[in-house]
Amino acid sequence: MIKFNSTNSKLCNLILIVFLVLFFNSCVQKYLPVQQDNVDISGEYAVIQNDTLLIAVKEFLWTSQPEYLPDSYTTFFIKIQNRTKKPIKVNYNDFYVIDQVNLQYDIVEPVNVLDMMLQDTALIPDRFSITAETQRENASRIYEIRKNITGKSFNFGEIMPGAFKEGVLFFPKLNNRNMEFRFIYKSNEIKFLKSK
Repeated sequence: MIKFNSTNSKLCNLILIVFLVLFFNSCVQKYLPVQQDNVDISGEYAVIQNDTLLIAVKEFLWTSQPEYLPDSYTTFFIKIQNRTKKPIKVNYNDFYVIDQVNLQYDIVEPVNVLDMMLQDTALIPDRFSITAETQRENASRIYEIRKNITGKSFNFGEIMPGAFKEGVLFFPKLNNRNMEFRFIYKSNEIKFLKSK
């Protein structure tokens, strides 16, 4: 007969946590880039490079606050390096995604993402039941959400010669039935397929 004490209980809890983490990670379906003539694959990144620029992009699984952001947005992490001798300008409308039925998704500006994420009803207190502790918790959570979205977002504008910018791009949530899509930056196209 197995005798349960606090050590056995802690070990069982640890095994259960490890199992659950592995289980949920295996359930997450990701989109992975596809090797193409002008696209190399480096880990999970699709890389396009030529004499004028380097682009590296991958699907980005948002795990920070707000934890509900992936319910509304599909996110990508991108790095762009300017390899010319003049500044280049990167604008919101330089990026879009086209899904398998040719529906176009345009980028959502970080300020709009932030506004949407701060509409969480848990952050809007009931004025009759709010306590000082709840106010502090909400203020701390709002600060964390603002810091994460603004701090991780790609900073649009000019990229100086030899310099690079990197960050997260936000698009409306892709339909889960999509098995593939095309990520497009200006005339550079990268195909992604859903992993099995």
